[in-house]
Parts: sequence; C-alpha cells; structure tokens
Amino acid sequence: MSADELFADLLMLAHAVYSLFVLLGLMLILIGMILGWRWNRNRYFRILHLAATVFLMARVWIGLACPFSAAENVLRSRISVPCPLGGAFHDVLHYCAFRATKPGYFAGCATLFGILALAAFALSRAPRENQQIVETT
Repeated sequence: MSADELFADLLMLAHAVYSLFVLLGLMLILIGMILGWRWNRNRYFRILHLAATVFLMARVWIGLACPFSAAENVLRSRISVPCPLGGAFHDVLHYCAFRATKPGYFAGCATLFGILALAAFALSRAPRENQQIVETT
C-alpha cells in the first residue's frame, strides 16, 4: 500500500466520519430535545455540530468542491494498483460521505438540513451557569 493510497483512504474515512457526525449529530439533538436528554445540550458539542453544518451549507451555496473529495481525488489519481481492502470498502465509505449524490439534490438537502440544525441550536440552548435545570419525575 502506497503512501498516497493510505492518505486517500484516511481522507475517505475522515469524510465519512464528518458526514455522519453532521447527520447523526442533528438526529441525536432532535431526539434529545424530545426525550429531555441533558448530554446533548453540551455547549461544545452543539457549537462543533453547528459549525460543521454551517461550513457544509456555505460550501454548497458558494459552489466550492468538497475539500475531502478534491484531495482524495488527487491522491487516487496517483495510484496505479487496486486497493487491497477492495472496492466494497470504498463504496461503503463513499456512500456514508454522500459522494454519489447529485449536486442539485445535495444542495437542497444541505440547505434544509442547515435550517433544521440552526433551529435546533436555537431551541436547545444549554442553560446558563446560574440557571438550574428543573427535572420532573
């Protein structure tokens, strides 16, 4: 396995993790709002999730290529031998990173997703230090 292939695979894995963090993070925030979970009100988690989502929306609106995809494509163009992990490995990670999605459809979904993330961020604000959380039993 060459260094280019290793870095391309690591980028592909990071891309999938980033995509799943944005997607599953919002799902967990929304479920937590309904079920009253406290852990997902963590300020750092919410700010990191919002920043990742806003970056995605801004990139789509500006029309920039995904930096993960662009870098991976450059590295893969230098590789001449097939991956020992097989095509199925790449297919699964590309699917998790939404690489096969049509650009127009992806832009619409990313915009809707960003609006939901902004609304969830505003509605699930963490209590301030001097406020107490009232728990009902």
